[in-house]
Parts: sequence; structure tokens; C-alpha cells
Amino acid sequence: VALMTAALLQQSGQRTTAPPTDRLRNRCGPPRRRDQLARCTIGGAPQLANAGMHDPVLITNPARPRDHGSGFVIRRLAGDAAQVVTCAHVVRTLGADALQVAGQPATVVVDLAAQGVDLAVLAVAGLTEPGPLALARGTVGDRVELLGFEPAGGGPLAVPHRGVLAKSSLTALGGKNRPAWHLQLDDGDIEGGHSGGPVIDVRTGKVVGVIAMGPEQKGGRDGVAVAIENLAVWADAPTIAPARPPTSDPAIDPDADPSGSIKL
Repeated sequence: VALMTAALLQQSGQRTTAPPTDRLRNRCGPPRRRDQLARCTIGGAPQLANAGMHDPVLITNPARPRDHGSGFVIRRLAGDAAQVVTCAHVVRTLGADALQVAGQPATVVVDLAAQGVDLAVLAVAGLTEPGPLALARGTVGDRVELLGFEPAGGGPLAVPHRGVLAKSSLTALGGKNRPAWHLQLDDGDIEGGHSGGPVIDVRTGKVVGVIAMGPEQKGGRDGVAVAIENLAVWADAPTIAPARPPTSDPAIDPDADPSGSIKL
């Protein structure tokens, strides 16, 4: 999702719907914190069961207060430090100097844009939560949840969206054709600022992609995500599990996350 602000959305006339805060309250009730995802139901479907464990993190730069991006923790480091994945275009737009993750200073560990991958990894000291997310290749037809921050009065607000991995392809999101997921969203209401947020398989609780483009670029209810296996071009990438068989039953799936899987 391109980095956009509420002001830019109003100027461009792309949105006439209720503000994200109103939509979130209509569906979920008020969030626990502005930087922590509200748990609710969307279209009668439950959210990920282990509340708080899959929360995205907000990425900002004080020098660009109108812009923001999203990310997620992939690894705990010594002390209270962590590594966070986001999109390379988030780093490029915000600027690598003075980046912050959840209000904590962050540095760029690796930017994969030079290798044609729209991903970057940040190191953050003082980030005690949320916990790291496991990674896995996705399967066409997987039900997924997209987690990221949308513009809202008073500051960015974490808002969840549901959808499905509709189609895989080789797509030039970072300058070269790389594996990508085309997402069919249950609603076309995803706002700017989600870039870098995780796309999570609701059955396993594992990240299968990273949000890169939403409906305001493509129209309708489509989105595009960088397939998580692209992270493997980084020599220090965490383990990425193989794809779950399409017919796998989450109730007996040995790869399922017992604390976060949802029995659909």
C-alpha cells in the first residue's frame, strides 16, 4: 500500500466512506491501544485467537510526520532488541535516517531493493513486544488476515482486514520479477499506511506475505503482497516453512500454531 495520508486521500477524492476510527469502532469497539490491534469479528469470522501476538508495529520518521508504514517482528535479539520486516519502499519514502519503530529508534540491517525485492529488515532496541512471527510459504486459496496501520484522527490506527490468496505470480514490485501474491479482499476499504504489514494465514498464524499495494492503486478489492519467500535472498533470514497442502485440515495440521490457529 503506498504511503498516503488522510489529507491526501481527501484531496484526491478517493474515499467518501467513514473514517477508519469510525469503521473500526463499528466493527470492533474501541482498540486497547492505538499501537495495538483491536480484536473483533469481521463478517462473522473470528480474529486470530492469540490476541496481541500478531500485532503489527508502526514505522515512522519524525521528519515526515504525515507519513507512516507498518512492519512486524521476525526475531528477538539480545536484551530487548528485535528485528522487524517492512517494505523497502517504506524505508525509501520515510528516509533511513531517524526511523522509528513503535517510537523506538531503528536502523536498517538490510535493504533488499538492490536485489529486486521490496523488503527491508530493521534492528530496534527497546522493542519488548509483540513477539516474533513465524514465516511460511502460502498456498492459493488460503484465508489470510492483513494487519497494518491506517491514517486516523489522532494518529495511525491498527486495522485488520480479511481476504484470500487469490493468485500467485511473478511481479515487479522492487524492480525485478519476484514471487508475489494477488489478494482478493473481503472489503475494498484498506487505507494507505498498511505497506510492510504482515499477511497472515489464519489457520497457522504464520506470515505468508508482506503488504505492498492496495485497492487505491489497483481499484476494486484487489491487493498485492510480496511473497515471504523473497526474504530468503537475505543470508540471515529466519526459517521459512514450506507451503501447507491445500487440503490440510488445520485441526490436525502439524505445522499449525496451537496458540493462534483458527478452526474455520
